[in-house]
Amino acid sequence: MEIGTATGSAFVNSLISLYGQGTTSSSSGTPSSSSLYGASALLSIGQSSTTDAGYSYLSAGRTGLAAAVPVFDATSLLQAQASIPETAKSDEQIEQEEAAVQEALDHLSAGEHDQARSILNELLKEDPMNAMAVHAMGAVEMDLQEYEKAEKLFLKAHYLDADRGADADARNAHLLQNDDDSVFSKARQMVSSADTLEQGIRLLVNLTDRAPTHTEAHMLLGESLLKEADVVNGLQQFNRALVTADASQALRIENRMNELVEMAPEQAYLHHLLGKAQLAQGKYEEAVTTLAHATELADGEDFYGADRARALVGLGRRMLSSHDISGAIRRFEEAAVQNSLDADVKVALAEGYTARARYKLRLGSEEAAIQDFSLAARKLGSDGDESLRRQIAISAYVAGLAVSAERQQAGEDIDAEVVAFQVAYDMNPENATYKRKLADTRSAMGDQFMADKEYAKAAAAYSKAYALYKNDTTYKQNTINAYRLQGDEEMEDRQFDKAIATYRKAYLIDTNDKVSKESLAAAYNARGLRYMEDKKWGLAAADFREALALVPQNTTYQDNYDSVKDR
Repeated sequence: MEIGTATGSAFVNSLISLYGQGTTSSSSGTPSSSSLYGASALLSIGQSSTTDAGYSYLSAGRTGLAAAVPVFDATSLLQAQASIPETAKSDEQIEQEEAAVQEALDHLSAGEHDQARSILNELLKEDPMNAMAVHAMGAVEMDLQEYEKAEKLFLKAHYLDADRGADADARNAHLLQNDDDSVFSKARQMVSSADTLEQGIRLLVNLTDRAPTHTEAHMLLGESLLKEADVVNGLQQFNRALVTADASQALRIENRMNELVEMAPEQAYLHHLLGKAQLAQGKYEEAVTTLAHATELADGEDFYGADRARALVGLGRRMLSSHDISGAIRRFEEAAVQNSLDADVKVALAEGYTARARYKLRLGSEEAAIQDFSLAARKLGSDGDESLRRQIAISAYVAGLAVSAERQQAGEDIDAEVVAFQVAYDMNPENATYKRKLADTRSAMGDQFMADKEYAKAAAAYSKAYALYKNDTTYKQNTINAYRLQGDEEMEDRQFDKAIATYRKAYLIDTNDKVSKESLAAAYNARGLRYMEDKKWGLAAADFREALALVPQNTTYQDNYDSVKDR
């Protein structure tokens, strides 16, 4: 569908006035349809458009479509009201009713159907012949896709007030009782004629509301709205179409956006849609360039970072398949700058780091490979498919075994292999081999720290092994012993707060362990004595009480508590 010269000029003017740099903006245009249930109102209600076209939902006057609407017999619908006499309404009453209908329509726009119905029912209770309220009630049913009910209400509104344009809405409600393809075919016929363009637009709005993945309907609606110079809503429909467009549809949208870019080359959002169309076809390099230009036109405001990140990811994966690992990682890292929280960006980075790690592994650089496997695992977190996670796990495990063997031959300390086994376990925690190897390595690392009298580090290593296997008595006792030795050091340095915290860790692992219990009690007593020196009687009493709770038979603790409890 071509935009003619006059319409094209209107399009450019609308684009320049309505569309700002980078994002959609609002306008204050007039309704494109004289029906209450107009196209722009439908976009506002049915599709929760991200733009605010600023259209009023209320309007009056015929659309010129009466000849295209079948003649319906509405007499039966109104027999119940036939005997109700008409009553004159004051201007104030009319204004109040109009305000109430508008309030109902506002609720409808927000998806609040019950609230809208409640307001309209009150109006109809007062005056069952209120055409405006009946028409609005039809809009409620239309939004709920209750097309038969909507049709009857629109017919009733048309019978009550033939100047409201409700006959066109009734026709659309009637058509919408057919399947999507039939509705689309009819809408396409309508928008091809200037006489029925507006009604066709309204029909397409309803269709895309109930069938949001109907790409062709979105595209036709977008083109039809542009023909009416409704730029904001028109471009938004192309944007929606791109969500589900196949390659051929995306190519058509790309060609259309190129035409529009020629008409308004400085409009950032047109370049954005062009870039998205290229992206949908896998034209990643073109999309990256186009989206970067869109950002430039938007004065550097990166409204389009998420789509540019997708294009960079696509480009990077293509490079990865061509074995350009470094180039791929650069693209993935650029994508992370654009959209660091996107799950697919994280997965792509993990893919890149994994590819680089496996390459280093083939070269015999196990420790360097392990660092990349660790990077990949951190990027993935809980994301990524099972295939990638298992690939990282087994490769990291193999690297860990190689490093472990080299370390044992050289008699060096455990270092890189624990990172490798941790990665393998994190990526596949159900694998018992990875789990046991990680626990054993953590425990062996604890042994090294114990030999070096680095008790805090030893306790941390043992506790991680014990966390993996709570029933392993060796891990358990090693952890308790390391915490006690750490606490002993802190006691020697008179760091009573730290000592209490450390002894408590040992005690909580096994509350029946006598040595841990006595060590913790002694630490409370020692801190209580210090509080006594500082004349902090309440704090001292609390610590002595804690010591007694742990070792009730200790007379020293009892004497200390008795000496301060009443101070």
